[in-house]
Amino acid sequence: MGETNKTTKKSGIGLLLGVAAGAVLGVLFAPKKGKDLRENFKKELKDGGTGMNTVGKNFAAMGKDIADTTKNVYESPGVQKPLNKGIKQLEKAGGELKDKVTGLFKKKTHKKA
Repeated sequence: MGETNKTTKKSGIGLLLGVAAGAVLGVLFAPKKGKDLRENFKKELKDGGTGMNTVGKNFAAMGKDIADTTKNVYESPGVQKPLNKGIKQLEKAGGELKDKVTGLFKKKTHKKA
């Protein structure tokens, strides 16, 4: 299998996983049942409103749920452990790069002298 086919296959799998994750997140983060939301919307319209207050509250609740879940996932050991490992590797690589650049700079300045 060629490199292009592997990339296309991986992209397709990633797309399918993304669609599935989106569907699951949509269900998980729905703060109210659709029926409840429609009833609140109709009540607001009946009371002389535009319905936008109900929609706004629903979006705000969804945003809070997403933020809370994102925070919980970020703080979980399953995320923190590899994240901290990656940070340490980057710090080490940055230090090695700094040493190499400093060494090259010193060589160039000594040659000029």
